[in-house]
Amino acid sequence: KTNWRCLPNIIEAVNTAFPQIFGHSNSKHGRQGFEAEYLSFEPKRDEAKGVVRIINAPSSSTSHNSFNHELEARIALDIINKGLSQGKDYDDFALLFRSSNHMPEFEKLFRDKGVPFVVYGGESRYDLLSSLRSLFNVILNPNDDTCMLEVLKLPVFYTSEKDIYKLRKEGYSIWDVLGEHPVKDFVSRMRAIKDHGSFIEFVAEVLRVSKFIPSASLIFTGQDAGAEEAILRAAMHVEAEGEGIEYFLDFLYSMKGQDAGTKANAVKLMTVHASKGLEFNTVIIPCLDAPPRPAKDTIVISDDGGIAVKLGDDSTNKKLNTVLYQKIKEYEADADLAESKRILYVAMTRAKDELYMISDMNKGKKGLEGSRWVEWLAQVFKDRIEEYSVQEEEKFKTPKIKTVKVLNKDLTKEEVQRTKVTKRYSVSFLRDQHIKYEHKNIPDKISSGTIIHSILENWDKKDEVEAIYKRISPESVLNISRIINDFAGSELGQKIFSAPKALCEHPFAVLENGNIISGRIDRINIYDDRVWVLDYKTAVNEEDLLGYKTQIDCYVKFARKAFPGKKVLASIVDVSACKEYKE
Repeated sequence: KTNWRCLPNIIEAVNTAFPQIFGHSNSKHGRQGFEAEYLSFEPKRDEAKGVVRIINAPSSSTSHNSFNHELEARIALDIINKGLSQGKDYDDFALLFRSSNHMPEFEKLFRDKGVPFVVYGGESRYDLLSSLRSLFNVILNPNDDTCMLEVLKLPVFYTSEKDIYKLRKEGYSIWDVLGEHPVKDFVSRMRAIKDHGSFIEFVAEVLRVSKFIPSASLIFTGQDAGAEEAILRAAMHVEAEGEGIEYFLDFLYSMKGQDAGTKANAVKLMTVHASKGLEFNTVIIPCLDAPPRPAKDTIVISDDGGIAVKLGDDSTNKKLNTVLYQKIKEYEADADLAESKRILYVAMTRAKDELYMISDMNKGKKGLEGSRWVEWLAQVFKDRIEEYSVQEEEKFKTPKIKTVKVLNKDLTKEEVQRTKVTKRYSVSFLRDQHIKYEHKNIPDKISSGTIIHSILENWDKKDEVEAIYKRISPESVLNISRIINDFAGSELGQKIFSAPKALCEHPFAVLENGNIISGRIDRINIYDDRVWVLDYKTAVNEEDLLGYKTQIDCYVKFARKAFPGKKVLASIVDVSACKEYKE
């Protein structure tokens, strides 16, 4: 009877709710093996009271049976952002759902806002790495039906379950029966070019033609939302190793493994079933108004082995329930109702410190006689339901970076451990909070930009620059060399490359309130009385300048500490336009 997990307020809420929920039954079978008797328990933890909030989130629909969880997702995000501003980590939060069907609205909002999340108890439908591996695997092996099924479900090739079923024919692979399906044309085109030109150009072309990034998740390996850049840098690594698709697939798999598991610093999304045996500091339970979905079986089997079939009347196209069928279905409905109560109990008792339950509480009309969680909770906690005012998004965005300490221009492992760092941010993660991805360059331009970036990184290493040119196709050499030569010969380029000393692709790490902000600076020109911090871009879209400014602000704060006594200048440089944006 002793609870070692939950703080007292959570236990009080559970002890209040479940004697009523378990004790009420309009089941014909009562407690015949279905319903449990509730036994209250006492808290072992008493260091704090804990938080329990039942939040009303009115739906935009007035229909009792229409479900819109957009506001619930925004409230959940607001709760998370407030927690972060108070020093919590992303992995302190878990969202528990009655069904995985309710997750997409939350996934989309988190993805758009740059919130790292992991889906447990089943792959996220926005799992970028799994889908990306399948995409390249079908190019390597079109007869891999498992990967082909995943590719067919990608938005750009979307194929319904019904049509996929028609493609499954005994003795044939899906590839053999695709006919003129768009995915067949795509795979054929990519197979034709995969051994021509550079590997990075091939990867960029796959991304461009498949429209993979715009139609898939922008979340990529934890906190970095720069998926295009990350994928193409992975391709550059593969190319530098002299490898191809097979190695690339293994490399992507290893990258996915880096963030797998419950240790990832990300918000956790899972069904309540998947959460059994687990615990989380803060639990958010949305979508309480979603009803259980009864199975529509044609054949049912009772526990004692009885079999019943739902009959069809060909003349009226109606289904006729036999007496035994009806009896078994009623028995199953009672069992499902009791299970639903137990699952709600599991959900609420996963919370250690804070518990938030969110729904349109006005849809809880039937009270304890209903079958939905919102009906039970609205009845039990009718005097505790609160309205929620979502705060302005700007207020709870990632805290502004303030450099308070720089350790020898970089942080050593020992120093990080001594300061008990709890979170690490990539500087590009902060940048991408402000970038509007719909304005971002298409992947083939990003590929060129990545190559240009590498050439400028190695500007003083002529052998390395020549090696980069040798790894790309003749057509790309002409295009990229033109951009590079125009930039180097421009007044801006000459000013940049005439510095007496420069540091290129220089690593940095800044410690701020226990958080590490880290990354690499494209170029730092060093003069007697000043330093000039430069961030290279290609084809700058001015709508993204806020994100770039956030990034270069971190560089400036680092430079002021790393080069005391020198004036710090900073510029965002659009190489392709030979244009400078001064900060």
